[in-house]
Formats: sequence, structure tokens, C-alpha cells
Amino acid sequence: MGNRLQIISSFWTDSQRVLALFGTEKTAMPRKPNYRSERFERNRKKAAKVVMFRELIGACVGLAMMGMAGTVHAMTFNYTGAFTPSGGGTFNATGSLTIDESLFNGTTYQALSNSNITAFSFTANTPEFGTVSFSLVDVVTTAVTAFDSFNSPPDIENGGGFLANNGTFSITMFGTSNVGFFATSFQFSYSGDWVAEAPEP
Repeated sequence: MGNRLQIISSFWTDSQRVLALFGTEKTAMPRKPNYRSERFERNRKKAAKVVMFRELIGACVGLAMMGMAGTVHAMTFNYTGAFTPSGGGTFNATGSLTIDESLFNGTTYQALSNSNITAFSFTANTPEFGTVSFSLVDVVTTAVTAFDSFNSPPDIENGGGFLANNGTFSITMFGTSNVGFFATSFQFSYSGDWVAEAPEP
């Protein structure tokens, strides 16, 4: 019994020394690196960057395609004509008509709806009514204009129906050059030329 008490006492004393040496509180052991977790976090960040890059590329491509889809290769035809009545004097007319060049099919006679006209202006100096003007809102979209796109640049060949009507006056095409002017009791034809400009880039 005495020996057993001595052993216990000795163990207790040794334990006290150990605690005195390292402190009575538990000493935190160094944390073992969690390489698995760190690798996962690196891969997650890398994947997020890839997704962001792909989204950016997709947005840029989408914008580029929208820009291409919205691009119109406009071709403008300018008109300069004059009317000289038998009584003398000269009355001039100038105009401009713009249409998408991609509509042309390369034939010698192609009738296109006037609804395809994207810009229009016409000013006529008349013997009876002075200066009369037309704009895009006056274009008669139910009528047609015929083009010869076999030639380069294309030509305006003719018209079917009125080209424009401003509520009081009307104009129409006569053949490759003449433009007819119509009023209630007055009509005549300007003799001139429609000349195509180079298409816009």
C-alpha cells in the first residue's frame, strides 16, 4: 500500500512539473494545412474568371452582330431637272431618294415598293404655285419605283403610281429621267436625270 501511494505521489509531482513547464492551459497545436480546401478555392476562382470572360465575349459578339444586322448600305439617287414652258422661262427641280442597296437583284428592271425608301426630298419650282416641297413622310408607300441594277451604278427606270403626295401636289416618275408634277388643274414634266451616288460604307 505504501509503495502504491508513493508511486501515485511521484506521478502527481511529475504531472505538476509538466504543467508548470507548459502552462496549465492547453496549448493549441499548429493547424495542418487543408490543401484540398485551398485547391478547391483556387479552382472556384479560376472557374468564375472563365465564366466572366465567356460572358464578356458573348456580349461583344452579340453587340457586333446587332451592329451588322442594323447596318444599311444606303444608295442615294440625286435628281436635277428643269421645265421650260412654251411661254419662256426655266423652272428647276431637285430631289434625293435613298434606298438600301442590298435589295437590288442585279436585273435590268426591278420594281421595289416605295416603302423601302429610307430618305427622300424633292423641291420643285413651278410656274403657277411657286416652290413646292416634298419629304419622306409624303412618299406614297403603296406605289413602286423600278430600278436597273444590272448597270453599275444602278439607274432608276420608271415608277408605278405616285412617288410622293404632300396633300396638295403629287409627283411621279416618267421613264428614266422625267418627273411629272401634278396639281388640280395643272401638270407638266421636268426633264432631268437621277444620278446614283457611291454607296455608303
